[in-house]
Amino acid sequence: MSKTKKILLTLLGVFSIILVGVVILLFSFTQSMKADPDEEKKIRDQAERYLEETFDEGTEIYDVLYDNMGNRGYFEYAAKVKHEKYGTHFLVFFNEETGEMEDTFLSDKWQDDAEKEIRPYVEKELGDVLISKEMEDIAESEDWEKIQEDRL
Repeated sequence: MSKTKKILLTLLGVFSIILVGVVILLFSFTQSMKADPDEEKKIRDQAERYLEETFDEGTEIYDVLYDNMGNRGYFEYAAKVKHEKYGTHFLVFFNEETGEMEDTFLSDKWQDDAEKEIRPYVEKELGDVLISKEMEDIAESEDWEKIQEDRL
C-alpha cells in the first residue's frame, strides 16, 4: 500500500472517531435536557398535597419546570402554580437542602404588587421604552436621545 493511502486511511479513521465522539456527546446532551416523566408526576403529586395543606384559596398547577441547567440550585423539578384569587404565578418545589416542600408565592406576590405600584410611574416618566417585555438594547433605541434630552 502506498504511503499516501496509509495517510488518507489514518486521517479518515481519526475523523471517523472524532465524528462518532461528537455524535455521542450531542446525543448525551440532548437526553440530559429532557425531563423525566416520572419525576414530573412525583413533583405534581407532592405539590398538590403541599397546596392542600398550605393554601385555603384555590390554586391550580398548570405545568412543571425542569431546571436542567441547575440555575435554581435548590431543586431540579418544580410545579408551576397559579393562585386563582390573586392571579400570581409561583413555584412549588422540594428543597434539596432543607428536605422540605417550599413555594415562592410570597416573593412572587410582592413582586407583582410592586410592579403594579411602580409601573404607572415608570410609564409616565420614561414611557414604554424601558418597561417593554421585549426590550431591545436601549442604546440603539430611537427614543434614547429624546429620553436623554428630557432628563436635562
